[in-house]
Amino acid sequence: MRRPGATNPSKSGITAAMNAKPVSDIQVYQALTAIADELDQLAAEGASLVGDAALTTAARSVRGMAGAVYQHIMGRQDEALDS
Repeated sequence: MRRPGATNPSKSGITAAMNAKPVSDIQVYQALTAIADELDQLAAEGASLVGDAALTTAARSVRGMAGAVYQHIMGRQDEALDS
């Protein structure tokens, strides 16, 4: 059950962008970064320490995933420059 006032994830901009085929690495990076930003904002607005900790931890995890994708993107660009 969704919380009251929650947006429908199937209609969010992130979901719509990710439904486009094919999805590039940069789109994945941008979507993960946007998700992490949203989690950070929710944590800042949170009413409890437990909720804040959960959202902050989730944001940190998603940022780690985005960082891995970014490193992959930059690694490919470095390889292209070496050619």
